[in-house]
Amino acid sequence: MKSHKRARRNLLFLKLATDRLREAGVVSASSEAEAILRHYGRIERLDFYAGNKTLGRPARHRARLALQRRVQGRPLQHVLRTAEFLGIRLRVNRDVLIPRPETELLAEKAIEILSGQRDLEVLDVGTGSGCIALSLTGARADCRMTALDISPRALKVARENARRLGQSPRIRFVQSDLFRAFRKNKAWDLIVCNPPYIPSGEIPGLSREVRQEPLLALDGGGDGLAVVSRLLEEAPGRLEAGGWLLMEMGAGQRGRVASLMSPADWADVKFMRDYAGIDRILVARKHG
Repeated sequence: MKSHKRARRNLLFLKLATDRLREAGVVSASSEAEAILRHYGRIERLDFYAGNKTLGRPARHRARLALQRRVQGRPLQHVLRTAEFLGIRLRVNRDVLIPRPETELLAEKAIEILSGQRDLEVLDVGTGSGCIALSLTGARADCRMTALDISPRALKVARENARRLGQSPRIRFVQSDLFRAFRKNKAWDLIVCNPPYIPSGEIPGLSREVRQEPLLALDGGGDGLAVVSRLLEEAPGRLEAGGWLLMEMGAGQRGRVASLMSPADWADVKFMRDYAGIDRILVARKHG
């Protein structure tokens, strides 16, 4: 009987939370409301619906504050302070880009390349939350990983994620604007990068949730290629012979990216499509 009452209480709270998010225009109101309530109540899904556990007063208070932040346009991942990436649970906040499925494709391709070789030097450019670096070192403990970001706040988040996952000894974190912090002859076997690639003029038209993510990680300049063009210019001199460059890019940028790839530097240049059929990932190999 007690569990039945607790279940009814949970469902009532869920309905109220769902209605509040739906009125605010949240598309996935029901699932997001459930995620917020279970997160702050620390309740598994089965226990929530069966009434085995319910939210105590402090948890209800925290959940209401979280719902208010979501109503105000904060992304769900920032409200929960957590995001999933290739099975890894990461801490995220307003200092880092929320990991996306497209970036999972980038990491999966990098893992595929690493799988056929050992003891490779790998560089994650613009590490943000550390999602790529952590997924790669989790899959291949033998890779020697360096993760860089221009933002010290982003690096703080990445370091904390590495600490929580027990990977701190495997990753070197460096604050740098691309390759500036490294000696001129330093090179890697694999460079992977999710750069800012949204044209500046498109930023105001993004959803209110995306606009609350760090501008530094979104804004790619007038044509979206300000950082991309620098990376493609400098990357050949930072790769070992036969080394790989993997880079995420924006919709419609394939032609311009390809035009920046000199045949004198690259033996092979390909593009991978994302789940929407958009050319999203550059896969390039330097001449051996």
